[in-house]
Amino acid sequence: MELILVRHGQSEGNISTVDMPDPPLTALGRQQALSVSRAVAALQPDVLAASPLHRALQTATPTARQLGLPIEVWKNACEVRTGPHYVGPSIEAMCVSFPEAVFGEDMEAEGWQYTSDPDLYEARRRADRLLLALQERYSGKRLAIFLHGTLNQMLLQSILGMPTFEKIQIHQPNGCIHRIFFRENQLFVHSIADITHLIQDGITLS
Repeated sequence: MELILVRHGQSEGNISTVDMPDPPLTALGRQQALSVSRAVAALQPDVLAASPLHRALQTATPTARQLGLPIEVWKNACEVRTGPHYVGPSIEAMCVSFPEAVFGEDMEAEGWQYTSDPDLYEARRRADRLLLALQERYSGKRLAIFLHGTLNQMLLQSILGMPTFEKIQIHQPNGCIHRIFFRENQLFVHSIADITHLIQDGITLS
């Protein structure tokens, strides 16, 4: 599997001090999403996936439209959250907002359940399980998945074999792209937190 791991564009939550479990992208975030779409489309992924949170789906949508691919939604790929439980929109409403999205049976139809992680250790274990599931489902594929800063960090730490998540922090501007190749028993790190596309497009970093 080749993993193209994208952090969403800037969201309203990134510039607010108020708890916002599912904020949309800002105007800057939408610009970043367009830049990401050109960079990811050039890599010709076989599959697109995203978390069900608006900021991830909004970032993935321009790429999906450019490539003519659906977005496979992974409920357990939500951002790490230790705040109050959140109930998302109905699947019907989300299909209107994101017609390219394909929702699994684990998504509750009347309002999907965004369950908080009990603590950061459980969040890391969720990231470990997610990585294994992605490798199993997309073996031999080039996957572009649009996720979140803290979850991405935990995924990268899992990939790189870091035992805990506190020791090394990975700086991830909104709209950055990580590329990892899994080849049998070998791992190739192509790039971490690449922002070349944003710089070339003259887009503000956040």
